[in-house]
This record gives sequence, structure tokens and C-alpha cells, in this order.
Amino acid sequence: MKPSRFFERDGGLYLFVRTTKYDDIRVLAVERINNLTITEECFSQPENFDPDALLENAFSIVYDEPVEVKIRFSQDVARYVRERRWAKDQKIYDEPDGSILLEMKTSGWMDVKKCILSFGAKAELLEPNGLRKAISDEISDMQKHYRQAGEF
Repeated sequence: MKPSRFFERDGGLYLFVRTTKYDDIRVLAVERINNLTITEECFSQPENFDPDALLENAFSIVYDEPVEVKIRFSQDVARYVRERRWAKDQKIYDEPDGSILLEMKTSGWMDVKKCILSFGAKAELLEPNGLRKAISDEISDMQKHYRQAGEF
């Protein structure tokens, strides 16, 4: 692995590395590195590698195939959502009931999914429909865990 650049995101320290085995760029969480060998070898970044551009277009630390999403947030969390920059090209629209619509093109579907689920019923993925189904399936699976507990 050839280290390229450290960066911080959401309180974690990460490192871009170029893998020698696959010759691609990966992200490593520094706290998960178990073994490290210090050498005198120097590395240069690939010419087409722009870490700032990757981070600018990633929803969190995951950069993947771009995805365009439309999410409705309830009035309860609208102010919080509006105050944060979620993506480079985000658009926020006010709805008559006080809710807002967030439209953005970003990468890292797993991070977008985690974010939507973290807002619970205060967020609803409207588009794309296939990913909306993935959220619905996740919620159904979660319900099974709680129904099996027999607490209801």
C-alpha cells in the first residue's frame, strides 16, 4: 500500500492509499491499522487523483458511483438539515407544511442510507425508487428484531 493523504471526517482520522495489488485508491480508518512498517520509500500521487474532489463529492467518507437522491425532512429537523452542507450540488426546497426537500447528487449510498435511517420517521427517501425499496426492506428487517423480542 502506498499512503497518499490523511484526512479527518466526523471525528475519525482516515488515509487515502493506493493499493499495489489492485492499483486503485482506497480509504483506511487509521484506528483500524494493526501493522505498520516505516520505510524510506517515497510515493507520489497518481496524476489523475484529486483527494479534495473525491471528498467534496462523497457524502461521508465513502466515494462510490454517484447517486441522485431526493429526501423529505419533517419540519422538526428542517432547520438542522438546512444548516449543514450535505453535498456540493445540493438544493433545498421549502414545502408548505414546513418540511423541506433535499435534492443532491453524491456518492456513497451506504452513508446516505445510514443518514436517512438515523432520522427515523423524520426523513423519507423519495427518489430513486430502487433505493427507496432498499430503505423499506431495511426497516422491515429491523421490525422483525423488535417483534421477536416479545415486548409488545
